[in-house]
Amino acid sequence: LYGFISAHVAFIALGVIALGAMALSLRQGPLLAAIGLLASLATPLLIQTETPNFMALVGYLLVIGFAALALARRTDWRWLETGTVFGWLFWLYMSVAAATGGQLILWSLFLVIGFGATVWLAEKQNPERAGDLAELDLNPILAIIWGVLAAGLVGYVSAEGHTNRDGFGLPEMALAVSSILALCGTAAVMKRQCGHLVIAGVLAVALGLFDGPSLQVIVFAVAAAVVVLLSIREAAERDVHPLTKQTDVFWPIFAVGLGLGGVFLSGMTDPSQWNDAANRADNIHAMWMGAYAALFAATALYFQSKSRPNSITAVFTLGAAGAWALAAIFAFDGLSLSLALSLGAAITVAAIGRLRLPGARLALLGLTGLVFAHAFLIQFPDANNLSPRPVFNALWVYLAVPTAILGAAGYILYDRLDETKSRQFLNGVIEAAALAGLALFVVFQIRHLSNAGVVYTDQIGFTELGLQVSTGLCFTLAGLSKRFSGNLVLSKMAEIISYVTLAIFTIGSLFGLSPFFNSSEKIDGNIIFNSLTTGLLVPTALLALCAWRARGRRPAGYVNVLGGLALVGSMSWVTAMVRYLYNGTNINIFFVNFEDLELWTISVVWLVIGVALLALGVLRKERALRIASGGVIILTVLKAFLIDMAGLEGVLRALSFVALGLILIIIGRAYQRYWLSGTKPEKSDGTEVST
Repeated sequence: LYGFISAHVAFIALGVIALGAMALSLRQGPLLAAIGLLASLATPLLIQTETPNFMALVGYLLVIGFAALALARRTDWRWLETGTVFGWLFWLYMSVAAATGGQLILWSLFLVIGFGATVWLAEKQNPERAGDLAELDLNPILAIIWGVLAAGLVGYVSAEGHTNRDGFGLPEMALAVSSILALCGTAAVMKRQCGHLVIAGVLAVALGLFDGPSLQVIVFAVAAAVVVLLSIREAAERDVHPLTKQTDVFWPIFAVGLGLGGVFLSGMTDPSQWNDAANRADNIHAMWMGAYAALFAATALYFQSKSRPNSITAVFTLGAAGAWALAAIFAFDGLSLSLALSLGAAITVAAIGRLRLPGARLALLGLTGLVFAHAFLIQFPDANNLSPRPVFNALWVYLAVPTAILGAAGYILYDRLDETKSRQFLNGVIEAAALAGLALFVVFQIRHLSNAGVVYTDQIGFTELGLQVSTGLCFTLAGLSKRFSGNLVLSKMAEIISYVTLAIFTIGSLFGLSPFFNSSEKIDGNIIFNSLTTGLLVPTALLALCAWRARGRRPAGYVNVLGGLALVGSMSWVTAMVRYLYNGTNINIFFVNFEDLELWTISVVWLVIGVALLALGVLRKERALRIASGGVIILTVLKAFLIDMAGLEGVLRALSFVALGLILIIIGRAYQRYWLSGTKPEKSDGTEVST
């Protein structure tokens, strides 16, 4: 403090006092050893000199440290070992300026000594004391923490050197590579410290993200690949976690995540770091991903042949699929990207059929999902990506090809009986995805045809809406078929789609876009094939078919809704056809008035429909059909009394009343005979009842 003692003398004296304190601890106990260790580590902080000597500091710390380690081995004070190596780590942080200011080699040597001592002492620890953290024993967990902090220092020193030149200099490269190799070697040789692989992999990826010469990045990419290989080896040796006794999937997940994540992050930061040509850079990233795809696929096949747990094999299968997808993304775009992803999905189907590889189902769904996502989110928004050519266009590649691949997988998996519940669920998802893809292909072909090749537009017409509704109802029929009766996923999806389709039909086809109410909608075509056919007749027929197929498979209320909409749709169609015959293409009820003859024609047609429903209900013993006929006839009678006869006078009105009365008497008698007094067994919603 007052300058009575020179810095060098004080430094030596304080060091001797600290060593003496640790020596006296052999007689006085561990407390004095702790005081001596803290004093020895604090001595360089107490002494300041105008000409600091880093070599002297390192020499002093090594002498003090080895003395403390020797004392710890003599007394079995393992906490003293922990304090010593972490004290060295503290001084590595304090002296980082020396590493970036010309003393990198000496600083690196000090780092190597500290790391070597830490991992060696941790490996020599008695395994029975490994979990006793209260005594601060230098166990493998603390050694891994030491390695994490040291790796952070290596990354910082390398980054500081990188900022002063174009890429890493030779000293920084040597420090980084040797650190990664040391971490990998420790994990490979010392089985209790395999966690150093995680540090090595993260360090390799982090250093690989710095721009610079392509050779530099390739070095770190190779280092990451080495870590991936060692992680696969760890996965091969560790089926069960030593503590939880459950299947250990950490190393498979880490190997896949490091391999894919490292290349992906490198490609996203600055592709030019691999090569001057950006296109070539993408190809190099694609080649790395392709190599990982082959590696993970081979690993999955090897693990399956060795009867390893399915979860471990599945991780590598998914890793291979993910690597293939990323390779395709780096190498291609547009139509080529969809074809490349579809090719990967086709290979996955082969893995499902011939190899029965665990995880292949999820991989298939992921790859085909990427094809659909690429189409919907990237290709379809740009109208130039789809030619205006009808039917034979790029939609076959974007939608039909992945749908066919999913269908092939569903066909292969249909007859398998030895499947677990989770696999059966995935089989159902694959079948549902195949039919959903087919429906989407038809929907977008209709959109493409209706809008001159532009599938994303806010315009939709009555005819197109009818076709889209018909597509949704076809999907509903597929969910009701016996072929897919055991597929709960498809059945539930079909039911949800049917609700959406019914709402669209009701709001759009019957009201919003109907030619009855929308003045912009004109009827196109001829008397047989026109817009009413596709807009109303086809959806109505499919609704009736769905109602018939849903009996006994769906709730009675759902069946009744289908039947009711089918009835409303059929009456709307025949009414629209009558209006078309009398008025031409414009049948809007607000702008085109009804003629008397037209009104009576509509009533006659409605009455024929009611009688036909009654006859069909009696013939097939269907109570629901007879109820529907009653509703139609009542509606017809009300229309005749309130609307049709309003324009008649005198004898014509009287004759009309007589004719209508006779018809109603005949119909009423039929209802008495076959409905109200019936004693025969009848069918209601697909079940036999007695009335």
